[in-house]
Amino acid sequence: MKIAVPVEGEEIFQHFGRAPAFKVYEVENGAVKASELVASQGTGHTAKSTDLAAMKPDVVLCGGIGTGALAAVEAAGAKLVAGASGRADDAVSAYLAGQLENREDAVHACSCGCH
Repeated sequence: MKIAVPVEGEEIFQHFGRAPAFKVYEVENGAVKASELVASQGTGHTAKSTDLAAMKPDVVLCGGIGTGALAAVEAAGAKLVAGASGRADDAVSAYLAGQLENREDAVHACSCGCH
């Protein structure tokens, strides 16, 4: 399984569409086997669609996400778990332990004015 998390440094970036990078985790038998930092191709829904198509994640863990970026996640065929915060490594561990679930209130119509 592959998990992608939008990050800045080691922290989950809270605005999915503006994330500068993704930390991508390779998971086998419920444990992280490897991870790598992948620079984003830019900001906005189109760039994130390109990023996700290249990464082919099974799961996307994120903080907040707008409906346009949500469409990019769905188009990539990935499961979304929104509402995560803090260190990406900790969120992935919580997800794998069954302690992190999707928060519907973290999915919203984007009103950031950046699109």
